[in-house]
Amino acid sequence: MTKKLDHTPAPWKMMSDKNGFFWIDKVEKDGGFSICNIGKQDAEGNALLISKAPDLLYNLKRMTTCLGQHLKDEAKEKGVKDSELCPCKTTELRNALRLIKEIEGKWNPYLPE
Repeated sequence: MTKKLDHTPAPWKMMSDKNGFFWIDKVEKDGGFSICNIGKQDAEGNALLISKAPDLLYNLKRMTTCLGQHLKDEAKEKGVKDSELCPCKTTELRNALRLIKEIEGKWNPYLPE
């Protein structure tokens, strides 16, 4: 059984202090709030990656929608099934779609995709 997961919507901002500590804040008109704190080891890189997660997810969704439509068009044009196209295209699309489902709490590894 899958569980619907929610996350704090963007924008998120990487913050730091003079001691080298990093954290992620949710930016709102009235100031916002802290989403997570990050330790010192590799903190800046980790904080930057985490702060960009909502934007990465948004763009991944847009890319998979676009690529999926292009693959359907290509298959129709060639008169073949989507699965008969280059595996490098279809495999990466399936992986990306599974990742989106996993992030959204909609993927169950025990059920067929």
